[in-house]
Amino acid sequence: MANYVYNDSFSSISTEKEKKPEKRFKRELSKKAIIAIVASAIFVLMCLNLLMGILIGNEVAKNSPYNVVHSNSTIYTAPPSEKLADADQLGVADIVANVSGSVVEIKTEHLSTTSSPEAVKSGAGSGVIFGTYYENDSRVGYNIITSLHVIQNKNATEIAKSITITTVDGDVYTGDAVEVRGYDADSGLAVLRIKEAKKSLTCATFATPNSVRAGDSVVAIGNPLSGSGYSVTSGIISATEKKIKVDSYTTMLLMQANITVNPGNSGGGLFDMNGRLVGIINTKISASNVDGIAFASSVDSATKIATDLAEHQYVQQKPFIGVEFKKHLDGYVRVESLRDGYNDELLVVGDKVLSVNGNKVYDENQVYELVKDCKKGDTIMLVIMRGDVELSVPVTVLYYLP
Repeated sequence: MANYVYNDSFSSISTEKEKKPEKRFKRELSKKAIIAIVASAIFVLMCLNLLMGILIGNEVAKNSPYNVVHSNSTIYTAPPSEKLADADQLGVADIVANVSGSVVEIKTEHLSTTSSPEAVKSGAGSGVIFGTYYENDSRVGYNIITSLHVIQNKNATEIAKSITITTVDGDVYTGDAVEVRGYDADSGLAVLRIKEAKKSLTCATFATPNSVRAGDSVVAIGNPLSGSGYSVTSGIISATEKKIKVDSYTTMLLMQANITVNPGNSGGGLFDMNGRLVGIINTKISASNVDGIAFASSVDSATKIATDLAEHQYVQQKPFIGVEFKKHLDGYVRVESLRDGYNDELLVVGDKVLSVNGNKVYDENQVYELVKDCKKGDTIMLVIMRGDVELSVPVTVLYYLP
């Protein structure tokens, strides 16, 4: 069985009656009056249409995740998805020329706690610049979306202690110039921020939602094999929605593409033939007899997640029950910790979880996967063992708040 691993003027009419006009003049005046009235009506309709367009446009802007969002002194700007929507399809070379500037190289350093003495482990990946941010109406820096595992250690327990970002022009940002803005384990995405850019950088343009189909051609741009520089591969979308269990930890809904990716490609961009960002490279199949099968997070979901992480540092309206579970050596999944205000009055640390909604529990991820598909106010029924007593506990799904 294959194992899946880790590797954006008015008319008027005279009314004077001093002279009695002839019948011919009356007919001409009548024609002019009709023309004037029609012209005035058209003008009024045009004005009304313009006004309605402005009002509707403002309402769409308020509700669209692709527009400017204000947050304290910071304004995050995502590029408009329609920017290239009507453009003719481009050749691969033209796409690379237009969008490669939005792809960056990411290098990391982790402190290994498994070796003695402790050693620094290095890692590498890619990222995509997907928006600028402003303070006091002046552009300050750029937001970058990448795969979470690019900046996590191998055990997915810690974020890298050092992150270096290199642009296609060779500009390097590291140390205090780079901020981990936020990350989301469920989607496997993270947002980094270049806090003070040395110059203007290229932002990727998002594809419109639900615009990707199986069979569409795509181009992947990234930095495989750290230090080897940018490279390009192309192929097609094999499937738009595949449920993939990554490293036996969590299930993700990803796009599948028949492109070749290697270590370092993770977090890089998958672009359509208009040069629009359609996905973030996530995983590949690790097997000796498999080649050219890769998976990417779709921008349909990644856009909102990245926007929330850039603005708020967490994903808003995310289903959350406030309970951390862990499978112990005795084979039981137990309540490991509780968050104040989230079902903490119903459960106790150490409770054994026997079933969830009638299904026997084999690992903690069964509960997490179920929560992801819930809405605020939904109820999940846990059957637990507390000491020698079996209890049925209705756990309420809420939204995560930091």
